[in-house]
Amino acid sequence: MVFAVLLCVFYYNYTRKIVLDSEIRNLREETRIVAQKFAGIYKELQNEAFIISQLPPIAGLIASTRNNDVDPKDGSTTAHWRGRLETIFISLLRARSHYTQLHYIGVADGGRELVRVDQTNDGIDVVTPQNLQQKEGERYFQESLRLQAGQTYFSDVTYNREHGKVDTLMTPTLRTIVPVFDDDGQMFGLVVINVNYEKLMQLGLQNSTPSRVAYAINNHGDYLKIDALSKFGSFEFHEDQSYLPSELVAHFKGYESDEGSFKSEDALSYFVKLNVNPGNPDVFVGVAQTTSRAQALAPVIASLRSFLFFSFFLVALISLLTLPLARRMSRALQAIAMALQSEDASHFGSDLPVYMRDEIGALARASRRMALDLNESRAKAATVLENVADAILTFDDEQVVIGSNRAAEPTFGYSRDTLIGKRAEEILLSQDGEPISFVELREDRFWTGSKEHAEYEVIGLHASGRTFPAMLTMRRVDITERFLLTVVVRDITERKRQEEEREDLIARLVRSNQELDSFAHIAAHDLREPLRAIHNHSSFLLEDYDDVLDCDGKKRLDRLQFLTKRMERLVADLLHFSRLGQQDAVTEPTDLAAVLADIEMTSRDGFEADHVKLTISSDLPTVVCDKVRVTEVFRNLIVNAAKYNDKDQKLVDVGYDPQTGIFSVRDNGVGIDETYHNSVFKLFKRLESSNDFSDGTGAGLTFVEKIIHQHGGSIWLQSELGKGTTFFFTLSASSDPKTCAEREAA
Repeated sequence: MVFAVLLCVFYYNYTRKIVLDSEIRNLREETRIVAQKFAGIYKELQNEAFIISQLPPIAGLIASTRNNDVDPKDGSTTAHWRGRLETIFISLLRARSHYTQLHYIGVADGGRELVRVDQTNDGIDVVTPQNLQQKEGERYFQESLRLQAGQTYFSDVTYNREHGKVDTLMTPTLRTIVPVFDDDGQMFGLVVINVNYEKLMQLGLQNSTPSRVAYAINNHGDYLKIDALSKFGSFEFHEDQSYLPSELVAHFKGYESDEGSFKSEDALSYFVKLNVNPGNPDVFVGVAQTTSRAQALAPVIASLRSFLFFSFFLVALISLLTLPLARRMSRALQAIAMALQSEDASHFGSDLPVYMRDEIGALARASRRMALDLNESRAKAATVLENVADAILTFDDEQVVIGSNRAAEPTFGYSRDTLIGKRAEEILLSQDGEPISFVELREDRFWTGSKEHAEYEVIGLHASGRTFPAMLTMRRVDITERFLLTVVVRDITERKRQEEEREDLIARLVRSNQELDSFAHIAAHDLREPLRAIHNHSSFLLEDYDDVLDCDGKKRLDRLQFLTKRMERLVADLLHFSRLGQQDAVTEPTDLAAVLADIEMTSRDGFEADHVKLTISSDLPTVVCDKVRVTEVFRNLIVNAAKYNDKDQKLVDVGYDPQTGIFSVRDNGVGIDETYHNSVFKLFKRLESSNDFSDGTGAGLTFVEKIIHQHGGSIWLQSELGKGTTFFFTLSASSDPKTCAEREAA
């Protein structure tokens, strides 16, 4: 009894320490997760301010305000750029409920706002130019003037000020500021995002750990609390007259370490601090989570009570029942052991204590069930084995047959009894006709005890004396100090015959392709000769009989020259198309950015003359492909996009989506009627409208489609008459064209 009491005391102290340490570790990990959420919020603020500073309206306002309100690059006015920036600000405010204001403040004119949009309880308000304010007197403005390019400044949290005075709404506000520099490196202005600090803290604490009390705290002692029921308390702001920090907040406000725990008499807490302003290490926002000691130790106390109760109960019970219970258990276990040793369900008779309602009875019933299941499994396995079409043989470690199934009899021509006792080399030979040795077949891994099955082609010996090709699969099964081999033998005579027929068919196809290729070369040569003769004779007629021929005659001869040249291109394209299907692709890692840069360089003069603007995605990958053919794909699509375009400013955009692996070539040209979407890839198919632009043969898109298919990809298009066309394609079969097209349309 004394031992039980001492054990309980030791158990409580030991378990108490483990539980408290475990609770601190849980608090640490959970608090770090919430802290990372705050880090993500601040990073999002920084990124969005930086993105805004890089938008075209920002640079446009710099250019226009310095040139009498007109952008010298494209003639856009200051009002135009201001309107575009206001639209962007409105969209961002609608997506971010915790943002209260977005400013673009100029450095000149006393820090006057150039653009500003507010978000209030009544909606979004665009501030008119006459109501824009000067912010030169604000501390955050003066601090931001020291920023370098690429830096971000987070202001102290203060009440929002309008016209130099605290706003009547008294909204605690954090400002995120990114500088804007002109082309000469001079600071022109500031992009400022005003954030409702209370909502920012609520956003960071949302969905924090259930059953925990969590705090968001900054270096001024401002804090927001969320209780265990996920209800927020009031936001405590240091500039409020009623501000009173709690013991926990006061402790962590001046905390020097990046994180740590705090243990009070009735609670456990853990704090993680984030330095959010690189220029001032004293500025931080932190997260603390706390739980009560009573809640943490409740399982320990409950377990201790149960342990005490059962300890005293068991001591008394064991004293009364030890001897008779031991005898009863011994007899029952002995009966079960004897029955199990028999390995036969028929021996599980009435002498087993299956009637007992305790663990012994459960063990007896489970043992009987196991034996019955074992017999059933053996019967099922035997049924499967006997009905398998392949011959299955079992060899011992001396390569002697000790078992077989029914299918082995017709396979080898021996009865089952005759097969038993035969050695492996009497019924199987290796591929070179030597007696088979399982050791030599798989010595490198099979005989090391690997459970992988191995497959080999061997020669089977039939009782009639004939041989037959066979596929042998074997697996080693370790049994105590020896092993068995399970060997499956399949007669593959029919398969071999089919393989020979296939090889013969392939050889005939190769000869046929070679003959077709030869025919294509001869036909192309024979067709070109008369075409060149017709072209040359028409040229002679035009030169020698210029004074004899009337206008109609000259026109007809010019038309004849055009048609012969077109026919010659058709023949060349037809020959090129036939070669695409016969030549193997030479694949290598290819930097598509370099491919597109080369296309742009070689086409630059022509594009400048035709007012073509080519833009290329910066995300183009390096892929394994046939560089020459893929270059042909991009060049064909880009040239077509520039050629079939009736706009004064022709736009061609080459894009890539890394998530779907889809490439795109987009233009603002004449477009393609939906009726012809499926026919544009057919050989020599030209649309009626194409006659207005080019004398091409209509084979370019056919080449493109064939090259893409050779790379395992797909190509499709979206187009609208008068607005342009986009060709989408992939260079592997891993993307579903329908899914990709729907995604692009969305």
